[in-house]
Amino acid sequence: MLRIFLLRHGETDYNKRRIVQGSGVDASLNEMGILQAQKFFEKYKNVPFEAVYCSTLKRTYETLKPFEILYPIQKDPALNELSWGIIEGQEFEGKTAELYWAINQAWEKGDAHKKLPNGDSPLEVWNRVNNFISNLKKKHRSNVLICTHGRTLKIFFSFLTGYSLKYQNLFNHHNSSLSILRFLDENHFIVEKFNDLSHLEL
Repeated sequence: MLRIFLLRHGETDYNKRRIVQGSGVDASLNEMGILQAQKFFEKYKNVPFEAVYCSTLKRTYETLKPFEILYPIQKDPALNELSWGIIEGQEFEGKTAELYWAINQAWEKGDAHKKLPNGDSPLEVWNRVNNFISNLKKKHRSNVLICTHGRTLKIFFSFLTGYSLKYQNLFNHHNSSLSILRFLDENHFIVEKFNDLSHLEL
C-alpha cells in the first residue's frame, strides 16, 4: 500500500529573517535546519523507503542528505517551490508585503491563474505536482519520501483534500514538518500525520 511521506525542508536564514523565498532563491539550510534534518533522519532512518525525492533546490536536498547513505536522492523540478517573481529575495515589509498579501487575496477569491510578474500561479504549481504524484502512484507501491516546499505543500493539500485553491492558506507546514498520506486505492487516502514535528523532540 502506497504511503507518501511529505516533508517540508528545514530552516534557512531566509525563513528566519522573513525574506520571500521561492523557486528563484536557492538558499542552503542554516544550523537549525541542519539539526532538524538530522533529527528527522534519526527518527525515520529505519523506515524502508522505496524511493526518495526532492526538488532541485538545495534546501530540500540538504534536508534529505542524511538519507543518502541509504538511498539515491532523486531531484525533480516538479517539486520546486512556487516562484514569487519580482518579490523574491525581498524582506517581508513595505511594498513587498503589500504585493504578497494582494496576490494571496486574489487566490482566496478563486483566481488560481493569478501570479506576480515573473512568478508562478498556484494552478501552474498544482499541474506539475499533480502530474508528478500521478506518475508516482504508477511506479511505487510502498513508502516514498518526498521533500518539498511550504507553498507547494499548501497547494498540494488544498487540491488533494477536495478544497479549492481558495483555501490553500489553511494548510500550514512548519520547517521540517512531516505529513503522511496512505492511499487505499487510486483515489482514496487517509491522512496519517499532518504538519507533525514530533521528531524534533528527540
